[in-house]
Amino acid sequence: MAEEKQFENKVKAFLKEQGCWYLKTWSSGFQRAGVPDLIVCCNGQFIGVEVKATNGRLSDLQKYELKSIRMSGGKAIALYPDSFEEFKEYIHEILQQKGTQEKASRPKESDQGSFRMGRTESRTQRSK
Repeated sequence: MAEEKQFENKVKAFLKEQGCWYLKTWSSGFQRAGVPDLIVCCNGQFIGVEVKATNGRLSDLQKYELKSIRMSGGKAIALYPDSFEEFKEYIHEILQQKGTQEKASRPKESDQGSFRMGRTESRTQRSK
């Protein structure tokens, strides 16, 4: 398990260096089992990354979740230490594909506030 945690930290450091957002997930009573270790957004691409040690094996639930992500149009990866260089190249390709867009297409800092789907009026407006 220590090998997997060290490798995961290496992956997270790389993603951070590249400017990718990620969320570390934990299996618990509050989260569905099999969800990938890292939920990543890299230049608009959704990537589920299941981090494994050299001899690690995917559970049936992990295989199911990775397949479900792919079927939904996202990217899903079971990442082992021996394929880390290939993963880094893959992330660089994603950055190059999306990085060619003009900066004007990115939201401005003032546009990055939170929002909610659905009705836009406040509760006080609805109660009137």
